[in-house]
Amino acid sequence: MTDSPDSLLLRRETGELAEFEGELQTQLLFEGSKSEHSAPVLVTKDGAIVRVMVRGDSPFHYETLQLHLGQQLSIRGSWRRGVVMVEPSDLTPHPTDKESNSDLELIEGADEEDR
Repeated sequence: MTDSPDSLLLRRETGELAEFEGELQTQLLFEGSKSEHSAPVLVTKDGAIVRVMVRGDSPFHYETLQLHLGQQLSIRGSWRRGVVMVEPSDLTPHPTDKESNSDLELIEGADEEDR
């Protein structure tokens, strides 16, 4: 039996500072309840799920986070009612191995052309 996303959902006291790294995804939360909805979450390497929201974004459209879906991120913020609230400047994308390799290939290609 696999754990439901809700059983892996982290919660802390309001105001507590938080720092996490993981992949930004959207997941269906509170399935089968009146509160069921799809929300942006950070899934950590150990499988924990952290609800994330950017201050100033709509809680229904999460414009800033849409740009980072599927990316590895570091976030820093504070807990508020079970959600880590972050400033846009506190989202730090991490390049994947594929992105790092393509940058390297571009650099190497530039060197060959300069010769």
